[in-house]
Amino acid sequence: AVLIHLGMSGRIHGHVAGDEKRPQVAAKHDHVWLHTASGTLVSFCDPRRFGVMTLAKKDKLAEHPLLKDLGIEPLSDALTPGWLGRALANKRVPVKVALLDQAVVVGIGNIYASEILHRAQVRPDKPACELSAREVKAVCESIPAILRRAIDAGGSTLRDYVQASGELGSFQNLFAVYDREGAPCQRRGCRGTIVRTVQAGRATYFCPNCQ
Repeated sequence: AVLIHLGMSGRIHGHVAGDEKRPQVAAKHDHVWLHTASGTLVSFCDPRRFGVMTLAKKDKLAEHPLLKDLGIEPLSDALTPGWLGRALANKRVPVKVALLDQAVVVGIGNIYASEILHRAQVRPDKPACELSAREVKAVCESIPAILRRAIDAGGSTLRDYVQASGELGSFQNLFAVYDREGAPCQRRGCRGTIVRTVQAGRATYFCPNCQ
């Protein structure tokens, strides 16, 4: 199996056979080209060289150093309020920081952590171990809801992110709180204003009125 981590700015581009945009020579930051049996060309572009591409035996993926310490899959049925409550029970860090921990739940980035907590109406600075059962349930339900909505929108293009097709993502047009400092909260009936703070070196956006 091929394991790929995009790092901070890596990209995967796919070009089917006959695609008029299919490149004939590697772009400046293309480090790997994969030619598939179907004729599709897959390129791995990584300008900042933070990404990883490596080979692994399929029957030993669970033991691979890149995978063995990862947390639960956020879109799987295994993510339940009971499981999440137990995972957060001993974590005194803010819940926003806990959500970014890939050893807890994988795939939640900085943007989505803020959006998840706003949907769940949970303050990002509340210690993870102090969430009530209602709050844990709300966060648990918000994780797949926000991630699926972002996937449907093609991700978030803030700078140079593009999809494998080369198209821009559009989830940034649906942000409820992220990058909206000073803007009114969009929750119906809320008169709050979005504020920005920094947690563990990452920007956090939330509404102090409804969260």
